[in-house]
Amino acid sequence: MGADSPSTLPFGTPNRKAFDRGPSDFDHTHRFVTSYVWQLPGLNGQNALVRTILGGWQVNGVMAWQTGRPFTVVAGKDISKSNLNNDRAVQVGPAFGPGACAFNKFTNVPSPQSCVDFLVPNNLAFTVPAALTFGTTSKGQFRWPGAFNWDMGLVKTFQITERVGVQFRAEYFNILNHPNWSSDDASVNPVANVSSPTFGSIRVADDPRIGQLALKIIF
Repeated sequence: MGADSPSTLPFGTPNRKAFDRGPSDFDHTHRFVTSYVWQLPGLNGQNALVRTILGGWQVNGVMAWQTGRPFTVVAGKDISKSNLNNDRAVQVGPAFGPGACAFNKFTNVPSPQSCVDFLVPNNLAFTVPAALTFGTTSKGQFRWPGAFNWDMGLVKTFQITERVGVQFRAEYFNILNHPNWSSDDASVNPVANVSSPTFGSIRVADDPRIGQLALKIIF
């Protein structure tokens, strides 16, 4: 029931509450997050060179997966003349075409930064409502693509003396370089606006894989 946008119908209109009933705009129906730390063996039975190079590494990471948040397809124009500018679209065909990236694991994405077939464009699936009407699409009727992210690190401390050590860290964010389409309001609004020239096309993604190396002196 939560919302970050105003109602489509003017206050006092019959069935206003029913028309605005739907999942919260920030709802993620399923979310899984796990973290881990794996200390690898020190290989104490091996010679000094093997112990130094291969022994004592630590692997750690955080993995997160969630379903997409809902959004409502809107007309993008004040068709109802209510001055609320929040009229909804009318669905006239299947929302997702063959190979739509929302359901095809992004395999048909033409470039890493766009998902042009997320919703069927060119008024084949949605159109603006008739004059002086509010549209018919439901609140939160459709879902943004979900997200999967895996951050991982590799750490080892090399002991120089009894009191001084050097720690090496290799850290990667989104290590699988998985495309996670940005679902903030600035990204969702043009995609869900039938009157927008970019309707149905996701053109913004979160950060790709980023890696960093670091050395830390411990004393």
